[in-house]
Amino acid sequence: IVYNMTGSSMYSRTKKAGGRNLVRQRCPTVDFSHFLKRTVVQRDFVKVKLDIEAAEYDVLEKVVQDGSGKLIDEIHIEWHERQGFADVVIPKRIQRRESIVKGLRDQKCSVYEWQT
Repeated sequence: IVYNMTGSSMYSRTKKAGGRNLVRQRCPTVDFSHFLKRTVVQRDFVKVKLDIEAAEYDVLEKVVQDGSGKLIDEIHIEWHERQGFADVVIPKRIQRRESIVKGLRDQKCSVYEWQT
C-alpha cells in the first residue's frame, strides 16, 4: 500500500495506467458484514465512513443482502461511479447505488452520500 499526502492507494508506481505508473499489490481484507455481526450489538451507535475506491458496491450489496445494515446507524459513502482515471460514468454503478441506498434505508440506516 502506498501512502502520500493526498491519500493512500493499493498501487505502487511501476505499471503505466492512465498516465500513472501503477502495479496491483495484495493486502489483507476484512469481510465487513461478518465484522459487524461479530463486534456490534443493536444498542451500539455505529457510524461508518466508507471510501474504498469502487469496492463499496460489492461490500454494501452484501451488507444489504445479509441484513447487517440494521447494525449501522449512520453511513457516509463516497461513490465511485466513474471508470478508473477516465471521466466516464458507468450506468450499472448508478443502478447498483440506488438499490444499495434503498436497501440500507429499509434497514433503518441513515445514508449520506457524495460522488467523486
